[in-house]
Amino acid sequence: MKKDRYLFRGKTTDTGKWVTGSLIYNEFAHGESYHIVPFLETKDSPTQIYTVTKASVGQCTGLKAKDGTLVFEGDVLRGCGMNNMGKLFIISFEDYSASFVNMWNDDKKRFHINEDTTKFFEVISNIYDNPELLESEV
Repeated sequence: MKKDRYLFRGKTTDTGKWVTGSLIYNEFAHGESYHIVPFLETKDSPTQIYTVTKASVGQCTGLKAKDGTLVFEGDVLRGCGMNNMGKLFIISFEDYSASFVNMWNDDKKRFHINEDTTKFFEVISNIYDNPELLESEV
């Protein structure tokens, strides 16, 4: 399995900056918190822990779009192939099938994604930075 498949991303609570790395979840009597710890470049790299907003946390699918961009849960993709040209899709995780799916916005069809399908898409945004894409297309 690809190492990227275990990568998470989230938006920091203080600056709103996107960070990627390992996900840490803490549950307390008064609530919960989510943190991202970036992968270390070298064994001497300083360790940083970023607190991220729960809603922004998404796992990497381990797959890459047409241009080589990693595809994460919550990404909005635009079709670049003959059957999906210009259509918008949203990446989500389905618990019952334990797999990532691409939801075709205009007719609610879902299909499983893999290396053969993602090469016909480009990542244009995500549902956290541009929620209006959901409102106008879904």
